[in-house]
Parts: sequence; C-alpha cells; structure tokens
Amino acid sequence: MDPLKLYLHLEDQQSDRYRIALRRVCGVTVIEDLAVADAVVSKDERCVINKPMLWIEGDSPAPRESVVPAMPWRFRPSVLVMSERLRSGKLGVPGLLRVHRWRADADLLADIDLALWLFSGEPETVFAMARDGYRQAHLGFSGGGMVIVDHATNLPSGGYESVTLIGSKGAAYADDHRNVNLRLVATGCEGITTGEGDVALANMLNDFVTSVREDRQGAVTMSDFEKAARVRDRVLESTSKEAVV
Repeated sequence: MDPLKLYLHLEDQQSDRYRIALRRVCGVTVIEDLAVADAVVSKDERCVINKPMLWIEGDSPAPRESVVPAMPWRFRPSVLVMSERLRSGKLGVPGLLRVHRWRADADLLADIDLALWLFSGEPETVFAMARDGYRQAHLGFSGGGMVIVDHATNLPSGGYESVTLIGSKGAAYADDHRNVNLRLVATGCEGITTGEGDVALANMLNDFVTSVREDRQGAVTMSDFEKAARVRDRVLESTSKEAVV
C-alpha cells in the first residue's frame, strides 16, 4: 500500500515538531506539493476545501465534516490509560475530575474537551472565577458529577500538570512529579522534567492518518469541538459576571 501523502501548512518551528512526531507514524510521507496531497495539517481551515484536514488552531468551528480538530490532550499515554480504565468499567461512574494545569500555555478549550470526553456529556451548571494569571472553573453534571479545571498561567518558569479522576469503583491519577529527575550542578541542584514528549502528538497524528486511510471518522469530531467551545464560552461568561460582582 502506498504511503498517505501529507502536506503541512504550518510555520517553520511548528512544522519541524510535527515532522519529528510523524517519524513515529507508519504509512505516511510528508510532501511539499499541496495539489497532490491526500490530507493536510493546517492552522487555517480556509487554506483548502477538498481534502481531509487536521486543524490545529482556531477560535471558531470549521464548517466541514472533513476537518478534524486537534485535541492532543486526549492522546497523552497517561490520559489514554485513564480513559481505558473508565470505559472498561473499572472506575465505575465518573464522579470528580480535577485538572491542574499550572503553566503559561494552559489551554481552557483543551481541558474542557477532556472533561466532556471523560464524562460523555455537557455540564448542567457552570461557575468560574478568575484573577490575574489564574482561573478556576467548576462544571456540574447530572447525577452529581463535577469537574474542576484549575489554571495558573503566570508562573515564572516551567510548570506543573495533574489529572485526577475519581469514580464510583476506583480512581486514577496522573501528574508530572514522578518524571522529575534531580541533577547536581555547580550552583546546587535542579529538577529536570522528562514529561511525555511528543508521544501525544504522534498518537493524534496516527489517529488522523489512519482515519483518512480507512475513510472513517477520527477520534475527535467537529461536534466535540463545538461542545467544548460552548462550555468554554459559558466559563468565560461566568468569569466576567464574577469579576463584576
């Protein structure tokens, strides 16, 4: 079978990162000619209208079913294990999800999508508060389930991430503390966070490439994006009301 021809419509630095991640994906080759490409990875959904596209950024939903929104948070190895345990029934019914993202690039839309994906629905109630460089959102689901998304974006350097899911039968937890290694230097010591690298990006690209080859819907849909965007807007609206009060 011929490899799928993929065109990257990205800025140089981002393109380099995607090229490196694509080395982990079988059955795909990156080409430089959009006209003969089978699929596209782009920041701008308007750049092409007749090819499947992995859309990696944007504030407004793209209008076509062939556009797949990028949600790399879902594809992290730790999150995939958590999802598998939940779907298999080992954790029971989800009761509380707590997401901490204390870093400058915290993405509210991505974390809301993660919450809706794990809870398989939209919240009935939304409340949020914000201060300079900090936001906390509470999402209430039917049956008493709750999500807390906690973002701090004004830390001086580095960051911290954790996801905790408590269900009726068990719990799952993932953070980046266990991946910090101690290194001794002339001025003392410092911590080096290894993280999960670009594995999530590679997993997301693999799902997109496979879905194009098999002519099926990918793991993330525009409906997922639209739901997350609606709840994100409700969070921002609640934040604005709370600030006025």
